[in-house]
Amino acid sequence: KFTTLPIQRYLTGEEARLKEAGISIPSYLGLRSHYPFGAATIERAAKNLPVDVRGDWRLWRDDFVATARAKMDDGNDWIVSSELIGIHLGPEAVLALRELAAELGFTNAKALLYVQRPDRLAARSHVDAVLSGSLDPFSIDDEVERVARHDWQRLYEWWTSPGSFDVVVRLFPDGLDRRDVVAHFID
Repeated sequence: KFTTLPIQRYLTGEEARLKEAGISIPSYLGLRSHYPFGAATIERAAKNLPVDVRGDWRLWRDDFVATARAKMDDGNDWIVSSELIGIHLGPEAVLALRELAAELGFTNAKALLYVQRPDRLAARSHVDAVLSGSLDPFSIDDEVERVARHDWQRLYEWWTSPGSFDVVVRLFPDGLDRRDVVAHFID
């Protein structure tokens, strides 16, 4: 199951509860675990994401797969964050991620996609940018237009294309109730 970074923060706080339910999270990768998983799917990702590929992507990937397979061989279901893969890398990365899951020994993989309303996402990112001084306070229309380019329907089609993932889509809540989020994964 793949999820966005803010949700993973909540799940990390509930690690003991998840383990009781037979679910693990890849803490050995660090919180932003979508970076190495993204880099392992396709060489282009390895070049774009902030991971050390040690100059040879193939050797780095083989080492990553061997390490991940050993760490993830506990009989549990696993939750891996994939925030960047879903939006920035396209359908080829989604299929490559499925192949990676199979290579790691998982026979069943499911994606739980949290999507945000574009207007709320634009408002949030606009406020953050204004506070950081990188945007003019009156440029909200530009930010709405930029965020509107995120086509959630296309994202859903990438993840459900033949040979990829079973998908559950949830609206990203404004206020996350940790118990509800964990229940999505336990169920």
